[in-house]
Amino acid sequence: MAIVFLLYAAALAFAAWNVWRPIHASARLTAFSFGLALISGLFSLHIVAENIVVGLLFLWAGAIEGLAGLLAAMLYLAALLSLLVFHFRSYTTVEVVEASLKRGLGDEYRQRIDADLSISFPEGLDVLRILKPLPQDLPGVEIIKDIAYTPDGDIRALDIYRKHEHGHNRPVLLQIHGGAWTEKMGSKNEQARPLLNHMALRDWICVSVGYRLSPGATMPEHVIDVKDALIWVKDNIGEYGGDPDFIIATGGSAGGHLCALLTLTPGDPLFQPEALGRDTSVQGCVPFYGVLDLMNDTGTHVDFEAFLADSVIKVPRQEDPELWNAVSPLRRVHEHAPPFYVICGDTDNLVPVETNALFARKLAEVSRGSVCYAEIPGAAHAFDLIRTPHSEHVLHGIERWLAYQYSRHRAAGKADVETPVESSLKTKA
Repeated sequence: MAIVFLLYAAALAFAAWNVWRPIHASARLTAFSFGLALISGLFSLHIVAENIVVGLLFLWAGAIEGLAGLLAAMLYLAALLSLLVFHFRSYTTVEVVEASLKRGLGDEYRQRIDADLSISFPEGLDVLRILKPLPQDLPGVEIIKDIAYTPDGDIRALDIYRKHEHGHNRPVLLQIHGGAWTEKMGSKNEQARPLLNHMALRDWICVSVGYRLSPGATMPEHVIDVKDALIWVKDNIGEYGGDPDFIIATGGSAGGHLCALLTLTPGDPLFQPEALGRDTSVQGCVPFYGVLDLMNDTGTHVDFEAFLADSVIKVPRQEDPELWNAVSPLRRVHEHAPPFYVICGDTDNLVPVETNALFARKLAEVSRGSVCYAEIPGAAHAFDLIRTPHSEHVLHGIERWLAYQYSRHRAAGKADVETPVESSLKTKA
């Protein structure tokens, strides 16, 4: 029994270590490490609670005897302590998020938020919601599913999240799901639901977009679909209580790439060939751990480039550099970009954190819109999938950022390019 306990303790210790130091090596090993870190990180407190019971069972079975049992007990306790430290360290995310907003918007940014928006800001975490993160959807939120935004419909449909007692002419949050642009890797049905539910209760009209996926779809068809969805929202969201003149785009991973590209390319005929001349501008963007550097300007993802060439763009970069350049958000930054809030975790082993940092810095150097950048300590890829201290503090920060942008929009009478305060991103190494 002592050997069984030792093997179990070693596996738990590896899982705990992997939360802090996820592996970036071969594609398969990286994917395994990501999946293990995601589960161990999102449910760290639950895993500790369950394994206290498991440990007592091992103790009752006499497994802590001899050298093997002693070593197992030491590994076991170290793993549980490591997961506990990881969980409670995530509460410091509030300080990181607030600092990022002050750098990008100014120390007094809260004073420039309308009182009717700031009065509902949560100042702490709902511990019960973190302990019981499922179900994701909240009472009081109405979800209208599978509205086709193209005549043929199929996967090109969207869901609308809104408060049952919703208002009219309300701000719109346009969510684009991730999943490596690939079939069976992600959909509008499971991603960003904590954010969509939370902002719906704040009387935002939230739209979650589905789009064609690879290998059936080839870039830039993914972007074209997202643009079509935006055009539908501009034409129809008023019927659902939304304001077509104030739309913020958001998304994670591949969705972070698409929302950033959407935001940076209003009116680009490459991405709206059947809608030339239509306004496809938005008033801001919040990419989560986005794939923002497809040209590998940071020199961090050679294997990822091969995947894009084989499955998504379906042509090597050397054969069509113009297309690759056109679909890389880092190459599309410009001075007329609207405000951005770039968010990533510093332990992300799928999308290198350097790409998000470089994108935010380059954008801040040229854009007249404000740029906020938050690098969340201990957060992995897809850290916002369920409610945790990491994701809840980030969500609260996004609510403040959204309220700030919406307050400026209301004060101006309509959306305009924001003049940024001086951002430390411009001097960050």
